[in-house]
Amino acid sequence: MLKAFKAMAVVAVVLFASSIVRADDTRINNNGGGSPGDPQCGLDVPMTVSNAIYRYNCNATAATGTITNFSFGVPDAFTIGGGLTCQSNLTEIGWTGPSGPVHNPGGEDVCTFTAPTSVSTATINFLKSINDPYTGKPDGDCDLDDFVLGIVVNCGVHNNNLTPTGFSPFLGGGTVSFVVNAPEPSSISLVLIGLAGLPLVRRRFAR
Repeated sequence: MLKAFKAMAVVAVVLFASSIVRADDTRINNNGGGSPGDPQCGLDVPMTVSNAIYRYNCNATAATGTITNFSFGVPDAFTIGGGLTCQSNLTEIGWTGPSGPVHNPGGEDVCTFTAPTSVSTATINFLKSINDPYTGKPDGDCDLDDFVLGIVVNCGVHNNNLTPTGFSPFLGGGTVSFVVNAPEPSSISLVLIGLAGLPLVRRRFAR
């Protein structure tokens, strides 16, 4: 009886520990495929997380063109436990992204994904294995074979920070940003700061 009680106690501790790990692992899933009627994927879209859940769909349009890179950013202070675990099924077809958690204490955690510039044999074989063969050009149904070299016009990006268990460990009210075909949000901020200081530099040299 005592052995059984000890075993149950060990199981309870393990389950509790695993729940803590999930709570500290803030995930952002980036997956190709939007919905008809979604807004245009703009250059920089700041949003506020509602009820700690962040979802955003947007479509590539003639204005944005084919999306070959995109970034998702959130202040580290608004993640529970700190850091993002970036995931995307686009990495199965050659897109590159973070290989591990992104954690920038006191700054912004940013996940960036970039499309390949050529089609690999591994990608062709993978698409064939899921019965969605790559034909050399998008077939228009906005699934993985359409996103091999980028997310094409009239298709979109779907962002979701829910974990596989449906748990969302973002703090409510936090600001997030989504950027397409541009530097990371933090890089844009630095550029803007630099531009703001140009008049001061010009004035100094004018003296």
